[in-house]
This record gives sequence, structure tokens and C-alpha cells, in this order.
Amino acid sequence: MEQKNSVIDNILFLYLMKDRQKFSQKKIVKLLFLSELEMEKDNLLGFDFHFIRYKYGPYAFEIPGIQDFLHQYKIIDSITLDFSIFIYNNSFITSYGTMLLNEFDELFKINKSIIQKIDSTLRKFSKFSGRQLEAYCYNLETNNVKIRDIPLYQTLLNPKKDPGNKKKFEIAEEWIETFYLLLDKSNYSQIKNAIAINRKFPATKYSN
Repeated sequence: MEQKNSVIDNILFLYLMKDRQKFSQKKIVKLLFLSELEMEKDNLLGFDFHFIRYKYGPYAFEIPGIQDFLHQYKIIDSITLDFSIFIYNNSFITSYGTMLLNEFDELFKINKSIIQKIDSTLRKFSKFSGRQLEAYCYNLETNNVKIRDIPLYQTLLNPKKDPGNKKKFEIAEEWIETFYLLLDKSNYSQIKNAIAINRKFPATKYSN
């Protein structure tokens, strides 16, 4: 189950980065939070990051691990902007990351309701800076209390705690295997051909 959830988080993280914009770390974290919040409102389970109130608003400690993993395989990359007083690391999806992401188009169609939440978040907030998103999130309320007034380390969102009857992101073992196979860039073409041959049924036939 943990492997399945990890693959879902990785794939949805890449989808969030799909437009190849260079996002600051603060912006990435806040866009993930806002996407997950929209899913939670409609009883959907896509991202399953545990967000707490941290130094700059909502934060999930699982996010850097996802980024390190994708960076290791050159699926995302980053550039460092040094302004003497402040140093920013901006992340973006690589061309190979985009190729890999395109292999999951059918999966995104199956999970359209969840993908739409990420799309709507990007439409609304992609032009915001990290600082603007921080201010926006601070003014959001949970249990009638603004996030800025919530004590440090208190949980803001934790979809895994009570999955209940939420509509979950559907992904079959074949898609999980596909994700790990396609991490190997050196064998991409060979693996793609093998996957095409071995997939005898359309994606909509897959089931958990």
C-alpha cells in the first residue's frame, strides 16, 4: 500500500509541474496544499500528504523526499537563484519528465475528478508567487480559525487518517510497474515497446 501511495504522489506531483514553470519550494508546497484541500472538500483522495502548520504556513515533510526521488532520476531539476541575502531553489519538470508524464494520459482520464482539482488550482494560483500563496494560505480557516493563528505543528490536512468512503485515485499494479520501469531513462524506448506489447487490454479495464 505504501508503494502504491508513493507512486500516486509522485505521478500527481509531476502533473502539478506539467507546464514546465519554474516553481519555488514555497510555491510548490502551497500549490500541493491547495490541491489537496480541494480534493478533501469533495471527498476525493489523490495526494495524501500530512500537512501541518509550520514556519511559513502549511507544510508536509514528505514533499522533499518526493522531490529528491524525482531529481535522482532526472525527472525534475532545479536552478539556484542567489540574491546574496536570499537563495532560492526553483524546481521544474525536465523534458524526460514530460515524456514520462505523457505515458500516463490514460490514467489521468480514469481519475478525471482528481486531476480536475489540480487543474483548477493551477488555473487559479499558478501566477501567484510563493509569498502571495503563503499570505493566501495564512488567511484560510480550518474549524473557524485562521491558519496563521493555529499553533505550530498542529495538523491541517491528513487524508490518510480517515480515508473513509473517499473516492480514491485508481491505479492498477500494471501502472505502478510502468512507473518504475520508465524511471530507467537509458532503456526508455526498449521498455516502452515491451509495455505496448504486454498491454493486451485498454487502461479502462484495469482494476485495483
